[in-house]
Amino acid sequence: MDLESYVGKKVNIVCCDGDTYNNYYVDCFTDAYDNYEPYEDSIDILKCKGAMGGRILYRSEIKSIEII
Repeated sequence: MDLESYVGKKVNIVCCDGDTYNNYYVDCFTDAYDNYEPYEDSIDILKCKGAMGGRILYRSEIKSIEII
């Protein structure tokens, strides 16, 4: 899965632990090289574009992601 391709888009995400994030905005992508711990790609998601406080999701946490 190419997480970087979701930046700037609204998505629905299902995590491996069962958590879901519906209609979230992907604000940022960070590659594994820049994530010192746990050394994997990640995305920052926000409830809406420009919102304060979001969530970082690592590649290994994401079961599925779809653009809406």
